[in-house]
Amino acid sequence: MSRIPKVSGNQMIRYLQRKGFVITRRKGSHATLRNKSMFTTIPVGNKVMPIGTQYGILSDVNISRERFVDDYKNKLIT
Repeated sequence: MSRIPKVSGNQMIRYLQRKGFVITRRKGSHATLRNKSMFTTIPVGNKVMPIGTQYGILSDVNISRERFVDDYKNKLIT
């Protein structure tokens, strides 16, 4: 199992937007992204998020660790 890459909040937001999520709300330092049936809240900024927060976000949107690592290697996350 590969290690999950560390990304910032802005990188995670761009990644999820490429996956079909839309920013529905932004209040303070957090943005809420929503798909048809799923949503998650992400801290906005260029600061690298803790791994636990990344796992929580990926769990909220049903993206596996392997899929995230593959997308990172395929340059879907910038």
